[in-house]
Amino acid sequence: MGASKKLTEAEKSKIDAYKELGLSNVKIGKKIERSEKVIRNYLRLGANYGLKNPGGRPKSTSMHTRNLVIRKASNKCTSARAIKSECDLNCSVRTIQRVLKNTPHLKYTKPKRKPALKPHHIQARLSWAKKKDDVTMMSRNFGGGSVMVWGAFGYKKKSKIVFLNGRQNAAMYQDVLSNHFIGQMRDKTLAQGAKT
Repeated sequence: MGASKKLTEAEKSKIDAYKELGLSNVKIGKKIERSEKVIRNYLRLGANYGLKNPGGRPKSTSMHTRNLVIRKASNKCTSARAIKSECDLNCSVRTIQRVLKNTPHLKYTKPKRKPALKPHHIQARLSWAKKKDDVTMMSRNFGGGSVMVWGAFGYKKKSKIVFLNGRQNAAMYQDVLSNHFIGQMRDKTLAQGAKT
């Protein structure tokens, strides 16, 4: 059963008048056609009637958490479960879904399923694989080794590319500068001076 409407100013003044006449809460309720409980609450609270929190459970998410959820959902296509685990939130997945549903600029869409392979597609793939059986196919999408290179360039000059091993610290970087950069620039300066 939902909460009843708050008393109007006219109803409040009638209750005060009837109470001064000595009527009971039940009789006052019948006269103004309101429940006895509303009359009792008004008389108990007095001037504070209607100022109290209307009730309901407190929100399980703060404004900061709701903004974080909306920001994560706006930045990329993701699920409520992924947002919960990524942000380490202390609320249910359903709560996150409700926050996203109540955000007007976000629209929920299910990813479209790819069509299933038909028998002739499967046969074509198998025949292609049988033809390529003796050939080694290799592809690397992610991962693998990495190479660190170093080089320098200026207005009229550029250095040779140097391949570096491992992570560099200050001493190693100074070694690269002294062996490759300063020597190369000095040689190029001398060569240019000899030409002129």
